[in-house]
Amino acid sequence: MYVEDRDITGLAGRELASVRKHMGFLFQNAALFDSMSVGDNVAFPMRRHTDWSDSEIRARATRKLADVGLEQEFDKMPADLSGGMKKRAGLARAMALDPSILLVDEPSA
Repeated sequence: MYVEDRDITGLAGRELASVRKHMGFLFQNAALFDSMSVGDNVAFPMRRHTDWSDSEIRARATRKLADVGLEQEFDKMPADLSGGMKKRAGLARAMALDPSILLVDEPSA
């Protein structure tokens, strides 16, 4: 299997993780962490996979939420969002690292 002209069938560990950083995953029911705010959900991949400062992560997470019309919902909990808003928050998180590939569990939603 190839991802961006790179054979990934023999990759493991850090090499495979490096390839995955170029992919976003949008799950059917958004799969937001219910114990984290919407903004922290979007910031999660940035905190895990970058060395950006907290202020840079917050600014980028805010921009991603603005891209999906949820900039005012940064501090809300997922339970406080409608179903459509949760899907948009999930999209913002999937796009957090500006992936070149987006895998969508339910593309017609």
